[in-house]
Amino acid sequence: MTRHHATRFARATGALAITIAATVILPAPPAWAAPAGAIRPFVDCVIPGSDGTYQAVFGYEKADNGQRVPIGPENTLTPSTLNGVQPTTFAAGKNSAAFATPPVPNGQQVSWTLGSAIATANAGSQDCGPKVSLPAEGNGVGGVLVLAVSVLIMAGLVRLKQWRMSRQWRMRRSG
Repeated sequence: MTRHHATRFARATGALAITIAATVILPAPPAWAAPAGAIRPFVDCVIPGSDGTYQAVFGYEKADNGQRVPIGPENTLTPSTLNGVQPTTFAAGKNSAAFATPPVPNGQQVSWTLGSAIATANAGSQDCGPKVSLPAEGNGVGGVLVLAVSVLIMAGLVRLKQWRMSRQWRMRRSG
């Protein structure tokens, strides 16, 4: 393979890696996010705190295939200071304990709105009890991290291939 071909190959491979990474990492246009009308949120229970607070544990039910609903008017928490803990990707079926809020004062209600459906929790909602299985922290960043590491490894391998080909080309030219 000539140096010219190696350079073109490296550029094409790098462009492909950047395109794949951008497709997965960057937010999609708003039209890609489906309205949340087919998703029904519900209050699973609350976890009382010892300091006059509670955590609301929410779940949801979705009849058909999964979808993505970004945080915004179709997927919001009240009070709005809690936004960001709710999921944005929704799987089909009944999904209990999808997320838990940070502690809120006992006198404050917490509502989760998905489309036109609303679920509201307060300190008097059903207690979760000792056997509650809370969701893992985060909202699916593991896949993005794996993709980012994969892209970095691929870029390193492309650079290594370029270096080896350049070295072979120089050796042939000089020898």
